[in-house]
Amino acid sequence: MATGFLKFDKDHTVYIDLNTETDVVNKAVIIDAEDNETPIGGGGGGDFRIIKATLTNITQNILSDIEFLFNNMYYKLPDIGPGETGETWIPVIGDKVYFNNAVFGNITGNAEVDLDSEYSLVATGDFTATVAEGFN
Repeated sequence: MATGFLKFDKDHTVYIDLNTETDVVNKAVIIDAEDNETPIGGGGGGDFRIIKATLTNITQNILSDIEFLFNNMYYKLPDIGPGETGETWIPVIGDKVYFNNAVFGNITGNAEVDLDSEYSLVATGDFTATVAEGFN
């Protein structure tokens, strides 16, 4: 078992309880400022899951503007320095998540470049990719 919190602001914290052996989400809730819990994706496994994104920066710049779309909101990924690899675990509701504002290459796993935009990647599960350019 693994648990974690994602604090977006004083009124929005996401709590996740994940069975790391089976990749089943036991509990996933948004906690508001008054500690009220609102289930995400039904509060259980449902269509809520976590994917692992591994990105390698092959530019000479710090990449700081890569973002992903989760539950109709955009969130920025942590900065990745030149030549560094960053791993991020992304909550997903539904069948895919979009990564924007970069040129992605050498993609392996469950992702592909979005056909509508060369600066977007569509992921349906864990993946690795290089980032050849970012928009910072």
